[in-house]
Amino acid sequence: MTQTLIIGGYTDRDDLPVGAASGLGLYQWRDDVASLVATVPVDNPTWFEWEARRRVLYVSQSSLTTLTAVAIPGDARSARVLDVIELGAVNPAHLALAPTGDAVVAACFTEGQVVTVALAEDGSFDGVRGRVDLATERNAEPHQISFGGSGFAVPDRARDEIHRFSWAAGSAPKLRGSDPQPAGRGPRHLARHPRREDIAYLAGELDSTVTALRAGAAGFEAAGSASTLPTGYEGENSVAAVFVDAAGTLYVSNRGHDSLASFDISDPLAPRPTGHLDAGGRTPRFAGEIAPGLIASAAMDSHSVDLIRDGRSRIRIAHGAPGCVRLIDLDAREA
Repeated sequence: MTQTLIIGGYTDRDDLPVGAASGLGLYQWRDDVASLVATVPVDNPTWFEWEARRRVLYVSQSSLTTLTAVAIPGDARSARVLDVIELGAVNPAHLALAPTGDAVVAACFTEGQVVTVALAEDGSFDGVRGRVDLATERNAEPHQISFGGSGFAVPDRARDEIHRFSWAAGSAPKLRGSDPQPAGRGPRHLARHPRREDIAYLAGELDSTVTALRAGAAGFEAAGSASTLPTGYEGENSVAAVFVDAAGTLYVSNRGHDSLASFDISDPLAPRPTGHLDAGGRTPRFAGEIAPGLIASAAMDSHSVDLIRDGRSRIRIAHGAPGCVRLIDLDAREA
């Protein structure tokens, strides 16, 4: 089976390796071999989501003020920039597609804003629909949009809070409340439990923790918490990615220890550390299961992506300052 591996990374760094792909690269993925097919001229494509019905990749551009829509109407070679929208807010570090299919929502980390952009039927942007400024009273650093239930959550690193927003098709989201976390935790991303709508896992960027959360009508309530670092480690570290794989193991990436910490969540509210997987390089900004049994670890400062099959075999791809990885099937058509 031939699929398309998409890797995006920072383009504004002065240490990008000569000869390696950079920016938004599309690779043919077949029999565990990746072959570069096309690159798309997008600056700092560091997070993106694929919308299969429209056949559009929606790209957020860290440190800039724009989102880009990349159409892929045929095979990977057909990829082209469809549209660009100015957000009026700095550093959209993350975006998510609304489950209703009519918008994308961006977390603008530096500006402290959550910006909603409407989508046209052809996949282009249809203007800014809503804007919530979280930094009106004090600094805010929203880092992720995580849809679940009747709305979405936004971890805020600066305020040590998780903001909760309502969501309805065709309307702008509204802030429903903010749930405080321990001072100095630095909430970065959260991952939903794959089978329990009432449970999520929060990555604490600044204190190197993962915390199980109960999600209810009244907000997020912390349950069990665990360190992402091995006993005795004394070096610098910050946490980045968090995800649960198809087998039910929780992972969190460590930047400094440069590992993927693993946790048993057979008791879903009490993550139990089980070990550390080598991230394959320095500063794993992104890590995630991109297909069952296949984990991608994007080592930003080593300019490489390791694809780890069933926790054992590895394929390494050179790519400049990688920040996001996706594996998609361009032959699949959704109605």
